[in-house]
Formats: sequence, C-alpha cells, structure tokens
Amino acid sequence: MAGDEKLFRYTGHSRDVRCVPNQPSKVGLWFYEMTARLSSGGTYLLYAKLHENAENIAVASIVEDWSNIVL
Repeated sequence: MAGDEKLFRYTGHSRDVRCVPNQPSKVGLWFYEMTARLSSGGTYLLYAKLHENAENIAVASIVEDWSNIVL
C-alpha cells in the first residue's frame, strides 16, 4: 500500500482550487490518496479525500485514516 497527496490539474471555478508552485501542475485540486497493488498487477484505490480549502486537515489525521485501513 502507498499513501500520498496529489494535485490534479484543474483551473475551473471552485473554492477548492489551490496554487502549489512546487507541484508540476501548479494549480488544481489537492487530494490525499492511498492505493494497493493487486496480485493481478493492477492498482486499487483504497482512499481518496479532497482537501477542501475551508477545512484545516492535519496530515496526522490523514495518516491515521491510512493506518486504520492497513489495520
């Protein structure tokens, strides 16, 4: 399993669009994701959460979610 954050390029109108200069896309929607590799060689998305600009999400809470999935 692997967990990471990802900026999906999106330049439309949304209060959740973020500017992240150090990411390749620079502007988009920030997601936290966790995936697992299947025995068939494919990948399965176990967790996806949009970081809404209106909320303060501690990275520790995301890691806690991921830990609960692993357990």
